[in-house]
Amino acid sequence: MGRISITLDDSIIEEIDRRRGDDASRSTYAAGIIMQQLRSTHAADPDHDAAHTQQIRIEYQEEKIRDLLEERNYYRGEIARLQQTNNFLTGRLLPPPRPGILSRIKASLTGGGE
Repeated sequence: MGRISITLDDSIIEEIDRRRGDDASRSTYAAGIIMQQLRSTHAADPDHDAAHTQQIRIEYQEEKIRDLLEERNYYRGEIARLQQTNNFLTGRLLPPPRPGILSRIKASLTGGGE
């Protein structure tokens, strides 16, 4: 539920009190009048709701696509930065790799040691 606060002339308040009777509060009566007005406005144009809803959906999807593209670019940059950091640290922290199997076979055949 939402809340709308408005200031009205006393003559309008008296008219609302006279029309609503004792069975409804001012807010209930005003909400009913507003709903009647909204229904009558949109009843004349049945495509308004569908077109408006479609437009909102399109705008939301376009905004979501922009956000996802920005997020993707951000994460690509972070991945590249971490890969560079990892490559830098790997060379400094790990011992050099052992020669592959072919190098070891060749060394054993030629009589060279590791």
